[in-house]
Amino acid sequence: MASSTVLTLSQFTVATPTAGVNSQALTYKSALNSFVSFRTDKMMKMRVTASQTFTYTAAQTSDDVTVTVSAPVAVVSNVYNAPNYGLSAIGWWTGSSGTPKLVQATNVSGSAITFAVDDTTSTSATLLVYYLIGAGNFSWVVNIPLATGTAQATLHTGSLEDVNDMDQISADGALYFPQRLILPENYSLNLYVLAPVAVTMAQNSATTTPNTLATLSIPTEQGTMSELLAKMPNVKQNMNALLLGLKG
Repeated sequence: MASSTVLTLSQFTVATPTAGVNSQALTYKSALNSFVSFRTDKMMKMRVTASQTFTYTAAQTSDDVTVTVSAPVAVVSNVYNAPNYGLSAIGWWTGSSGTPKLVQATNVSGSAITFAVDDTTSTSATLLVYYLIGAGNFSWVVNIPLATGTAQATLHTGSLEDVNDMDQISADGALYFPQRLILPENYSLNLYVLAPVAVTMAQNSATTTPNTLATLSIPTEQGTMSELLAKMPNVKQNMNALLLGLKG
């Protein structure tokens, strides 16, 4: 029997897109004898990030450090429309101790981010910055296996800034998967991104400098192909007709 579950970022294969080129960032392929049905009636979450490293060869004169990243930063606002800089960017400061420490973003203005590094003694340091991209577009694309090869259909194209600056926790800032979709076995769902910088979606959770901003969770129903075909014998033909129709 199909079960309700959530498809998370850890279940996607992460690619390395190219800056300024519409390229694949994430892919999820439905396993053999399995299907995934994406729901549009429950909130999802998605935050698309980039990263940049800054190097310092002298001690800082202030506890705050301001850096300018290579793309505008999307500023998340809460339900009261106040900026939440902690959800817009994070930093990992590695000073003379050699141990990275998480530092908070205290201000964002355009592509400038201020971090409270609280270190005026280290004469050699690095700051690894993860931030939400505030420019460019994304697309959800389905790969359709056919007897003659693979076809692609674009489900939805949207603005990275519009998605990244949403709070994604309230009714006023809710995000939903754009279209009801059944992904039968061997079909894949892909996230493509066109942005001025290369997207960084790897969470690196096993490292000392994880990317805790990168997020993707989509409510789904999942089950076996045998039970799906028992209810919908022509599901592949129907999905192909729907998806190939989107190609226009």
